[in-house]
Amino acid sequence: MTNEGTTGPNRAASGGASGAASGAASGAASGAASGAASGGATGEETIGAAGEGIIATVARTLRARRADRGMTLVELAERSGVSRRMLTLIEKGEANPSLGTLERVGRALGLTFAQLVGAERAGEITVVAPEAMVAPWASADGGHGRIAVASAGNELWDWRLAPGDRYDADPDPAGTTEMILVMSGRLALELGADRIVLPAGHAVRFASDRPYAYVNDSERPVRFARNTFPPPLPR
Repeated sequence: MTNEGTTGPNRAASGGASGAASGAASGAASGAASGAASGGATGEETIGAAGEGIIATVARTLRARRADRGMTLVELAERSGVSRRMLTLIEKGEANPSLGTLERVGRALGLTFAQLVGAERAGEITVVAPEAMVAPWASADGGHGRIAVASAGNELWDWRLAPGDRYDADPDPAGTTEMILVMSGRLALELGADRIVLPAGHAVRFASDRPYAYVNDSERPVRFARNTFPPPLPR
């Protein structure tokens, strides 16, 4: 389980091009962002070396939302459980926090994770090409976790794990449910002491408000769709 994230280098780069309708860079450019890389090489739930796209979007959105609500960093730290120092670094675009940290910050500001990273688009009908999907996570070997579409906090993710990839997640907010459908390969899902192996065509639903991990310990890539259903945002 990851904590808030760090500012040290990370070999895992997060790809993805900008897909925001406003033209703001909400996708992740490949390569490291100067001074903003984070995490370890085992697939921790961080943005990784996401480049300027997602990190800049998060920084800009956080500053604007906090200003709109007239909330100080101290107040946001108290509500989110994230340190004031980390929040300051995030607002400056100088930190690469864990995805769990961003989830807590967003909820404290009344934002969904997808809204915070620029992946939720307006419109009655939304069509998103693969290259426009926001990818908060990617591995050095070509794996990725990208948000295909999102609405009202619910997110549909497109996941690919290369052989040997592992993604360790922070617990989601209490009451969050995940649904996964494995489309190709074999996914190992770790839920605490439980380990569930899901071949292609198999699906699973589970409460994700506890540590969990996606693992590909096979010799073939794994592709799966993930749908997340968080509880309503606090008022």
